[in-house]
Amino acid sequence: MRQYGADPYLPEPQNYLLPPMSVPKEVGWKPGETPTVSGGLKIQAMATGLLHPRIVYPLPNGDILVVEGNSPGTTPFRPKDFIQGKVKARAGTSGKGGNRITLLRDADGDGNPEEQTILVTTFTHRMA
Repeated sequence: MRQYGADPYLPEPQNYLLPPMSVPKEVGWKPGETPTVSGGLKIQAMATGLLHPRIVYPLPNGDILVVEGNSPGTTPFRPKDFIQGKVKARAGTSGKGGNRITLLRDADGDGNPEEQTILVTTFTHRMA
């Protein structure tokens, strides 16, 4: 089967009530625990209290912007909303999202930000 190039083979689309997928269960760091990284690298938690951090933007001056996003949450009223809620709950993303951008400033470069400031907060509204 050719699945790449200018004319890849694509399977026929299928409709599923529940799509076949595997969603990993959310697992956080325990106190004093960090993930294993390759030799010569170091990993540590830099911030707490973030609401579903999605994107991290390191800036040239060493500051870090964290985009916290998640839907503001609605009461499920369609089958797909109910299913989406179950999937999000398993992945740990069903809680209230930040919908904001947070600045982490580590002025002395020790990996522990001295400043954690919410710069932008956005609100989304569903149109009826």
